[in-house]
Amino acid sequence: ADAKKTAMQLYKNNCMSCHGNDLSGRVGPDLQQVGSKMTEEKLIEIITVGANGMPGYEKVLSAEEIGQLAKWISEKKE
Repeated sequence: ADAKKTAMQLYKNNCMSCHGNDLSGRVGPDLQQVGSKMTEEKLIEIITVGANGMPGYEKVLSAEEIGQLAKWISEKKE
């Protein structure tokens, strides 16, 4: 539960402004079912280096934090 709580806090602090409070998307795309489209590894890559106008977070978050966030987001499948 702690890892999930940490991931949710990271999301709130870093991702929510573009991806929405409930992951439904705003400026950034909807992430509610992204786990059915992308692997955890792909999500780690996108969070780290950025994609399609999204900045990379390699200088903002640690590799461990990016991993926790990607794991949590990759579990979003429906």
